Amino acid sequence: MTQTTKGLAICYWNACGITGKMHDFRAFVDEHTPDLILLQETKLKNNKGIYLPNYLLYRNDGPQNPASGGTAIFVKNNISHNEIFISNLSNISATILTINLINQPPISITFRSLPL
Repeated sequence: MTQTTKGLAICYWNACGITGKMHDFRAFVDEHTPDLILLQETKLKNNKGIYLPNYLLYRNDGPQNPASGGTAIFVKNNISHNEIFISNLSNISATILTINLINQPPISITFRSLPL
């Protein structure tokens, strides 16, 4: 894995439903190449996958009928990281990772969405 200590480029997007916006989303990612992408309100169904080349996806889907809420984090393949699992979050969508950079303390990224 190739890593630097220059920092991380992180972007956040309230998608309000990602499936119909993947073309625009991919164009943004291709142009800006962020290290981490935090998505809120993905509104994904459990059986619907999304993919970005060179990224790993971690997600926590919200209620399924109708699809609502949901969080996701895309991480570049070359960044050392670990997913953190927390059980019993029935009213919260949360995706949690620890990022491990060279010669730096670990960084915890917690991305959550609360229903209104």
